[in-house]
This record gives sequence, structure tokens and C-alpha cells, in this order.
Amino acid sequence: MFSWDDNPDLNITPLVDVMLVLMAILMVTAPTITYQEQIDLPQGSKTIHTTKAKSLTIRMDKNSIEIEDNGGGVDEAIMEKIFEPYFTTKFQSLGTGIGLYMSKIIITKHFNSELEVYNSKSGAVFKIALF
Repeated sequence: MFSWDDNPDLNITPLVDVMLVLMAILMVTAPTITYQEQIDLPQGSKTIHTTKAKSLTIRMDKNSIEIEDNGGGVDEAIMEKIFEPYFTTKFQSLGTGIGLYMSKIIITKHFNSELEVYNSKSGAVFKIALF
């Protein structure tokens, strides 16, 4: 089992740290968004209209950053595992499972703050609580 008490040596600036964390979270949440562009289909083609547009919301205040999608949320069965090293739900060629792990280390060890995930009514929420 992984221990959060391990203290990996990371020597990068705080700004780069925050950018890495935000990129890792966006890499997890962005695939839930459906990108749309106007296309012309041949006459008589079948079309399917989606009723719910996918979205990504970022909320920031003095003490926290929240990134929320409306992609249905994180399966409760894996909720506790998503910050573990090498845990991924993607195909092996698309993810290594190291991004959220490193994000957790950066936020907890370098900033003495918290990174958590929980489900809202519409999707997953990643919250960085800054102390």
C-alpha cells in the first residue's frame, strides 16, 4: 500500500508546481467535455441531438480552487484510489496514472494544503484548499 508520508524530492518553483497540478486535473476532467463544430451532413443523414452540453467550471477564491465537470462524476469504487501512483482508468497508451499522484504530493507536501475530489450532482469536483 502507498504511504503519503513518503517525501519525494522535487525541486521546482511554486508557479510551475501549480501549473503542473492544474494541467493534471484538466487532463482528467477535459475528456468529459464534448467539443462541437458545425458540419454539413449529406441530405437524408440521421442526426442525434444531445440534450445536455458538457461543461467545465473553474471557481477560485482567496483560499481555494475548484474545477468541476458535468461528466457524471467519479465512480465511488475508485474514489479513494485516484491519487495513488500508477492508477489510471485510461488505456495504457493514454495515461500513466502519475499526474494526480504528483498533484497530491505537490499540494500536500510543498504547499501544506489539501487536494481532494468529490462528486457533485452533475460531475466530479477537484478542490485545492490553500492554507
